[in-house]
Amino acid sequence: MDLEKRFGLNSAGIGLLFGVFSLSLAFAEPFFGALSDRLGRKPPLVGGLLCTAVVVPWLALAPNIQVETTALILLGVTTGAYFAPTLPLLAESTPGDSPANGRYGTTYGMSNTAYSLGLVAGPLAGTLIAQFWGLFTAILSYSALLMLVAIGAVVRLQETLKR
Repeated sequence: MDLEKRFGLNSAGIGLLFGVFSLSLAFAEPFFGALSDRLGRKPPLVGGLLCTAVVVPWLALAPNIQVETTALILLGVTTGAYFAPTLPLLAESTPGDSPANGRYGTTYGMSNTAYSLGLVAGPLAGTLIAQFWGLFTAILSYSALLMLVAIGAVVRLQETLKR
């Protein structure tokens, strides 16, 4: 693994490092959820996608464990910014005016399926890119994809929060 080679971490150290990401994500999501209730869903979503695209390359560029840890903390915060408004956005975008209309379950099921497929396809694509062109290219590809999604959200996504 890259973290083992670069920083001499064993599996427990790598697990702790990723735990820092999860912890920062857990603390960030309530903040950005509340922010999306005040500002709308689009600003934290787009801002989070763009900031994540900027933070991700630091995972490969970090010269030491302190910078890597900081990058993972920032990654948790920026991921929380775009994760938190997604479920309210999904609910508010579902046709109909009541959960009883039978569409919420289908909509959430489709969303969870897409998310799960991304959890499978993303690492596979990243691994292939990294094997042929290197880890940094794989990470830059992910950053570029995040930026394209952010641009798509700016252009196509309608704000759903009614003020």
